[in-house]
Amino acid sequence: GLMNARQNRSVPPLNYPRVYELCRLFPDCDFWINGGIRTLEHARLVAYGSIRVGVPAEPCHGVPCRLCNLPNGSCIAPPLLAPDNLRGCMMGRAAMDDPCLFHDVDRYYYGENANPCQNRRDVLEKYCAYLEQRHPRRCVPSAEGEDYCSICAHVYSTKESSSRVENEAPALEWATPTSRAVCDERKGRETTTASPKNNEPNKNIASPVIGRCLKPVQGLFNGIPGSRVFRRICDTLGQDATIRNCGPGYILRTAMQSVPPHILDQEF
Repeated sequence: GLMNARQNRSVPPLNYPRVYELCRLFPDCDFWINGGIRTLEHARLVAYGSIRVGVPAEPCHGVPCRLCNLPNGSCIAPPLLAPDNLRGCMMGRAAMDDPCLFHDVDRYYYGENANPCQNRRDVLEKYCAYLEQRHPRRCVPSAEGEDYCSICAHVYSTKESSSRVENEAPALEWATPTSRAVCDERKGRETTTASPKNNEPNKNIASPVIGRCLKPVQGLFNGIPGSRVFRRICDTLGQDATIRNCGPGYILRTAMQSVPPHILDQEF
């Protein structure tokens, strides 16, 4: 085409009023707005309408829009009253860049009494449990009767040993090269490559699977000094073929050891 992907996201002006008009013209269709929404506050205004949310809106918005004062005349003004068939909005890029934007989404946006996670440790623990269920470990032949190999035994052998490793883990320097101790410690424990269960090659956990599983949380520490350490360790461990069959849950639990406890437990 005439524009690359970056230009396609910025050159054609965003036109929210056109979406509102389409909602009116096609009342039997459902619509979602995509593009230009970077905060929960803006998402709520767009999805519910400024009158319902209680924020006065400026009239006379359109494209090109002088009131929004955005490049190329884009207009991202919320409607006074959201159409019934405007079902919501999409925030895909914001979710990847800074997942913690959504820490209050259950309460603020959906009206729940409370949010399920209070800090980043809550998020990562729940996500690890999900990954371990969605992509079970394939590092030990089932005939051996064990559910873990020598590489991941320190995490999965018993709940007690897992807790002990977490409590006794050496203090790591956040945002310094010494955080590579996580990788070095793991390599010191390795004796063999984790083999797939039943020794079936097609049972391996593929590298793209690991990458897709780790990507949603790599921006979890966005804005915190040293956040690149967590990203780098996730990338390093995700590319390590010797631990791939221990599963993305194990890899993420190992990467968590690079983060100081006070940062993991800091409330949103």
